[in-house]
Amino acid sequence: MHRFIWDLRYAAPKAIDREYPIAAIYRDTPRAPRGALVLPGQYKLNLVIAGKTYSQPLTLRMDPRIKTPMPGLEEQLALSLRLSDLMEQDYDALLQVRQSNGPVELKNSLEKLNRDLAHVYEVIQGSDNAPTTQAKAAVADLEGQWKQLNPKISVH
Repeated sequence: MHRFIWDLRYAAPKAIDREYPIAAIYRDTPRAPRGALVLPGQYKLNLVIAGKTYSQPLTLRMDPRIKTPMPGLEEQLALSLRLSDLMEQDYDALLQVRQSNGPVELKNSLEKLNRDLAHVYEVIQGSDNAPTTQAKAAVADLEGQWKQLNPKISVH
């Protein structure tokens, strides 16, 4: 038997800053933030070659050292995906404001929001635990900031 470790993740969120972690290995470490890890479970892998599809089942198991119950992991993933979605909306809005030469204050606010979203995302994705009440409150606060900025973007 062979053991194969595959870093199964969702797409990386759109962050304006992408940095290497402090423990980066030269030419062997992707920049953060990375996509959220998928949950343990049953998956089906498809490989398409010259129009022919090859399928194989895949069972993804949690590291046995991790004791977080599945509902906690599901909550972590859901919150991470909400943050990723907010980062994408913010990133796209920032590009729109930059292209239309929108107000500098709005650009600065969108940049700060993206950085704050990325920071909270990294905190939540930084362990295999359910999000803390503080993390949930931070996400709610950032969502509120986005709702305040969003109407200002459509004006420009």
